[in-house]
Amino acid sequence: MSNSALFSRGIDKAIEDSANQGTTFERTVYFPSLKSDESVTLRWVTDYNETYSVLVHGSVKTKPKPSSMDKEAKWPESMPAICRNDEAFKNAGMYDSCYICDNKLSSSWGKVSKPSVRVYGIAVLRKPVVGTQEMADAGKIPGVKVGRTVGYVTETREVERIVRDADGEPKKDKEGKMVTETVTTPAFVLVNKSVGNFWRNLRPFFNADGTICGRDYTITAMGEGTNVDFVFNPADSTPSFEPGTDSWKSLLDELDKTGEFFDIPSIFISQSSDEYIGHFFDPSYVEPKNDDKGSSSKSTSGSSSTSSDKPQSVLDLSEDNMTPEEKDILAKMRERLASS
Repeated sequence: MSNSALFSRGIDKAIEDSANQGTTFERTVYFPSLKSDESVTLRWVTDYNETYSVLVHGSVKTKPKPSSMDKEAKWPESMPAICRNDEAFKNAGMYDSCYICDNKLSSSWGKVSKPSVRVYGIAVLRKPVVGTQEMADAGKIPGVKVGRTVGYVTETREVERIVRDADGEPKKDKEGKMVTETVTTPAFVLVNKSVGNFWRNLRPFFNADGTICGRDYTITAMGEGTNVDFVFNPADSTPSFEPGTDSWKSLLDELDKTGEFFDIPSIFISQSSDEYIGHFFDPSYVEPKNDDKGSSSKSTSGSSSTSSDKPQSVLDLSEDNMTPEEKDILAKMRERLASS
C-alpha cells in the first residue's frame, strides 16, 4: 500500500474522530478535564523517556461546516492542531509555514491561538478495588483492609469498532455500509499536558524507579484554568503488571487494536497535514472527492503541500518504515522533555 493511500486513512480518522464525539464509535479519548480537587487514577503505558513533545494549538475555532458534507453530519466548533512551526518540522524542511499562526486564528476562548509545548503520552484508566469481608475471610487481605482500597484494576469501555480487512480497509455489507462490531477495550487515554505543571511533577518518580509504568498514580488537580497544578500520588509497585510481564503484553496487544486513535506519531502527522488544516480551518480549501483521497494535491493552506513520499499514518510509522528525516523529527520531540 502506498504512503499516499495511508495518508488518506490518517485524515479520514481525524475527521471521523471529530464526528464521533458523544457517540459509541471508537475515537481518541483524551485525559479527562479535572476541576480543582478532582482526581483520576491511571497506569502509564508510555514511559517517561518515550513521550513526545510538540507545539500545539489547543482549541482553534473551526471554519463553517463544508457544504460538501452531509447535512446530518456533525461539525466541531473547535479542534486542536499541531503547529507546523515546531522546530522539529522546520529543521527537517517538512513545512514552511503554519496556517493558524499566519492567519491569527482564534481559540475557543476568543483570543488569538498561540501554540504551546505539550508532551504526549498514553495511559489507561484504573479504578480502585475495595477490600471486602469475603476477601478477609478468605485470607486474601488483613481484616483492617476491609472497606479500604487494596489495589486497582483496569477500567474498560465499550466501543463500536469498524471491521477491517487484512489490508486495513473497512469491510462493507451488501448495501455498501461499513460493518462494525461492539468490543470491550481498556480505557486508554491520550495525555497531552504541559511540562511545567504536569510532567515535571512526574520526573522524580521516574528518577527513583527508572520507569513510570510500574505503579498506578492518582492525579489530583489543584486549582483550575491557567492556575492549575497536578499532584501525583503513587500506589505501591506491582511486579505482576509492568513492562515485560504477560499481563503487560496483553495490554499492549489491546492498544495495537486501536490503530491510529492512540498512535502519537500518526496524530502529529495527521493534525499538521494540509488536508487536516484545510478541512477544519481554511475556507478556501477544496475538499477532495472520494476517488481523489490518497493522491497528493496542491495545498490551499498557504504552506507547502504534503508530498506523497512522506509516511503519513500509524501503519507506516514504525522504525523500520521511517526515513532518517522522520526519525530525526520524532527524536527531537522526545529530547525536548529530557532537556526541560
